[in-house]
Amino acid sequence: MLPSQLRELERQADVIEQNPERESWDVKRGRYVTATKNFADRYGYKDISNHITDVMVSIMMTRDKVLDGGSFVQAVCNNNLRECISRADNDCINHLRLLSLTHSFCRVESNGL
Repeated sequence: MLPSQLRELERQADVIEQNPERESWDVKRGRYVTATKNFADRYGYKDISNHITDVMVSIMMTRDKVLDGGSFVQAVCNNNLRECISRADNDCINHLRLLSLTHSFCRVESNGL
């Protein structure tokens, strides 16, 4: 890591510490990504794809009212199995259990643990 990058991370940490509601999008998304990776690992899913990580983040952010996910994510959040299956791609079908558990139990506050 370059010294300028380290200074920027320290600056962001200071801003968040002073005003936690004003954390940058990259920092907020990074916290969600870390939580999803820890959560997937905890449930035995090793090396999940970036696509599944993005879907997990979208599910959590939709649940937490940070943003509105797409139609598949909305179906997961609404607990609508028929819509989940009809809107899922092959990767999501193969990870449907993990994605459902993400909505119920993966929390950014606990870092996904």
